[in-house]
Amino acid sequence: MKIILTCLAVMALSVTHAWAQVGPDDPDSIAGVMKVRHEEAGAMRTFPGVATREGNRLTISRNGRPVARFTDHDIGHCDGFENCSVWHFVGEVTLRTETGKLETYVEVFHFIGEGGDFRLVATDGAILTLDDYPLASPDHRFAAVGETEGENDGYLSIIDWASPGHRVTADFKSACEPIKWLDAGALKVICSNWDKTTIAVVKHLGSTWRLDDVAAADERTQKPLPKARFKPFGESAVTSTAATPSAKDQADGEAYDREAGYEKLN
Repeated sequence: MKIILTCLAVMALSVTHAWAQVGPDDPDSIAGVMKVRHEEAGAMRTFPGVATREGNRLTISRNGRPVARFTDHDIGHCDGFENCSVWHFVGEVTLRTETGKLETYVEVFHFIGEGGDFRLVATDGAILTLDDYPLASPDHRFAAVGETEGENDGYLSIIDWASPGHRVTADFKSACEPIKWLDAGALKVICSNWDKTTIAVVKHLGSTWRLDDVAAADERTQKPLPKARFKPFGESAVTSTAATPSAKDQADGEAYDREAGYEKLN
């Protein structure tokens, strides 16, 4: 689970998405990028005044003033890892700071050819990088981040965003994608492990977390299958100590983002 900070305070998360598809179906073509641009335009209509696009430049505004700009590079040449840099506006993210104050941030997806990651843009234009979009618990304390496939071969992490340093409070070996928080301490996920797809529930058990399959699922529809085809699986989380990156890692992240087309405007 990767967390890279760029001048951003400690926060807890509540996410609103207007863009369902991440990355073009055919990223090595202008037509593929234009399809994603259409999805981005929908997000802009849902969140008016937050993001504007002029050609390959995406500008993010907060409180009526531009704070960050993302410029695409090498569109139409995304046939390999990091051969291009394409930025897409996704929506807004409501975050709770360490002091308890709720603030709204902007979410941008960065496509680099074979996958990508997310940037959360703060009010002053600074950014935070996450591997995948965070799904916040109802009390905004915990954020679930995970995927069933990709460059990380799938993972699931629970992050205590209300803690200093964005502490990752639980890591699972299972490859799972967060679906919905059932309450402040229970999360529904879809998992893909050992050639089977399952629906599981992750529960907060005081000092630890546990994942338990509750039903087999169809790989294509992700709907439950009959119980007769289900063999339960359980896993206790590994407690992680991941926190705020070092000054060097933070500086490296800032340099990478600038090279990839990010510009803080104030």
